[in-house]
This record gives sequence, C-alpha cells and structure tokens, in this order.
Amino acid sequence: MSTNELAVRVTAPSRLHFGLLAFGDWAPRQFGGVGMMIDRPETAVLARLRRPNEPPPEPRTDADRRARAFAEQFRQSVNSADERERLRHVEIRVEKAATDHVGLGSGTQLAMAVGRALASFIGKSDMPAVDLAQRVGRGRRSAIGVHGFHLGGFLVEGGKSEPSNVSPLVARLNFPSDWPVVLVIPADSKGLHGRAEREAFEDLAPIPPAITADLCRLTMLGILPAVAERDFPAFTESLTEFSRKVGACFAAQQGEQFFNPAAASVMEVLATYGVRGVAQSSWGPTLAVVADSRFRAEWLAARLADTLAPNMSTIVCTTANNHGAKIEIVDVPADSLN
Repeated sequence: MSTNELAVRVTAPSRLHFGLLAFGDWAPRQFGGVGMMIDRPETAVLARLRRPNEPPPEPRTDADRRARAFAEQFRQSVNSADERERLRHVEIRVEKAATDHVGLGSGTQLAMAVGRALASFIGKSDMPAVDLAQRVGRGRRSAIGVHGFHLGGFLVEGGKSEPSNVSPLVARLNFPSDWPVVLVIPADSKGLHGRAEREAFEDLAPIPPAITADLCRLTMLGILPAVAERDFPAFTESLTEFSRKVGACFAAQQGEQFFNPAAASVMEVLATYGVRGVAQSSWGPTLAVVADSRFRAEWLAARLADTLAPNMSTIVCTTANNHGAKIEIVDVPADSLN
C-alpha cells in the first residue's frame, strides 16, 4: 500500500532573449536586453525531504545532475549551519526540462526553480529573485530570465554597471495573450555556450554607440509602446528591425544574422506569407515568430512543418507567460519518488 508525502513543485516558463543593447568598453552599462517569458517548454522540479537514513538517489539525466549542482551551490550560500544541514536532506527531481543551449534560457530556469524549491525548506520561499540568482550563479550577463522567472511578461533590463551585479529590471509589461509565439527549434544544433560563449564575447567587437542608440530607440519608442497599446503591426515592424540590427552585430560569430544555416529556409517560408516579427532567441538556434491570433500561429506552424525537412526541426506553438514561475505544495505517492 502506497503512502503519500508532501513535496514542493516549482514550474518555470522558458525565456526568449531578443538581443543585447550594449557591449564594449565605451558603454557605462554592459549587456542589457529585451525579451519575454513563454509558457512552453516548461521546466519543473519536485523537492522533498528524504527519510532518516534514506540514501540520496542517483541522478538519472543530465538535468538531474545539473539540478544537483545548483542545489549544492544554493546550500553552500546559506549562512546557518542548521539550515545547510537541513538542505542536505532535500531531494530534487527534475520532472520537465527545456532543451538546453538552444536559446530558451533552460539553465537559468532550472537553477532558479531549484533555488526557489530549496528556499521554501528553510522558510524563505519569498526570497527575491536577484538573491536566488546570485546564490545559484546566474545573471552573469543577461538577467531577462532572472526577472522573468519571478514576474513573467515582456521585459527590458538596463545592463550591469559592475560585473558582479545582476542587471536591474527597467520595464515590464504583460504581453498580449492573444499574440501566440511559434518556435522553430532546429534539431541537432546548439547555440554557443560555456567556454565557446565566453571566448565569443572576448572576441566580439563592441556594439557601436550609434547602434546602441538605435536599439534603445526601437525598444522605448517602438516595441514597448506597441505592446502597451496592443499594436501588432508596429510591434512586428520594430521587432524585425531590432532583430536585424542585433544580428548584424553578432554576424562575425554567427556567420550571418542567424546562428543556424537552417534559419534561411525558415525565413524563406515566412517571407512567402509576408510574416514579420521574427527574432532569434539569444545565440539560437531557436527562432521565434509572433502571430496575431491562435489560428494564424497554428496555420504558420503547419506551413513550416510541411516545408521543412522531416525531423529537422521541432515546432512549438506557445503563448506569453505573464505570471512567472509557480510554486505549490503537492501530495504525491511516496513510491513515485524512488
């Protein structure tokens, strides 16, 4: 006969990052950026206290191993020896994880979910997102996923004035729920990450001040007002121009505007139907296409599936997440946790 146990589940959205605002010695603030949170793919972790003398389980997946590393980072950040000991007995299991290194911010969402779950076991479930991020080593460059984990929505971060800081959030809006997003995620392709990403930034030419001025203008006078006023044509026009300018700054590392060569095929299909509002997320290879209705999104997804080579891309229809991660106390069968 199975008995039930209480556990904490944290479910986090994914992040789209449309581009940096500034980079280079001339800029008083580094990075900054524009992005949004989306409902799918989700990341979900389940946490519970192990019974006395119960050994920790072996990690089953790469996501489990990463979650264990994030959990240890968080534990070591806690000052109280009693709290550190309590956290040593918390088991973390990854129930869902977004594909890593494809531009969806999976590492940050997993790390933040683990941190939020562990914080609840020491009575700090309301720990600020920036504090959580610093305890699990996130927000070193972009902070869209840090703030988005907590708040959801369409976000603009202001860039960091010191390397150890997490960029401050300077604007956040609810994104229209009736503007779905179609994701095109090329198979067997990863964006730059880890050492390769660090080396790319070391080699990256500064974003010229004039381009930063253009990106800030497009953000403040184009993208944000269009979201606030639900002006879809103005939004897609501004996002397309923003994406083009960002892509040109990173072309030396990516080879062209978009990281993955398969993006050319996607853009050809979309151009055939006059689609605007296309952007690469972070280093890619994921492309995000914003549509003005669920019908249009599903129609575009079907056209892309018909045109692109089978098994070459995953196509996902999703919507904005305007509330951030969800934390809940759940009652689960004990034997399901083994």
